[in-house]
Amino acid sequence: MSPMKAIATMRRMLATFDEIVQGRDNIIEYFDGLTCLEDLSVEATLFRSGGEGRTLWATGLYTFSFTEDGQVVEVPARFTYVWKANRKGVFRIATHHSSVSP
Repeated sequence: MSPMKAIATMRRMLATFDEIVQGRDNIIEYFDGLTCLEDLSVEATLFRSGGEGRTLWATGLYTFSFTEDGQVVEVPARFTYVWKANRKGVFRIATHHSSVSP
């Protein structure tokens, strides 16, 4: 499933850099704004994964970096993904969490 198709099915999400974002248009606007940050990069600093059978997972830490007002901004964050396979063996995201590290 393409990212845009996935977004088209979303009605609400808890965003990494924001509170709850509601509505397809607002969700698209959130991602458009995020991906347009100057010099945006993401570096994984810790990554663990595993799984068994029809369930896979990945979790870790990463840092978003971008330029704002001429200054480099670094935002440490964390993530977790869980994928489950359907009857045809196709894995889909069952749950995902991403947030700024406390």
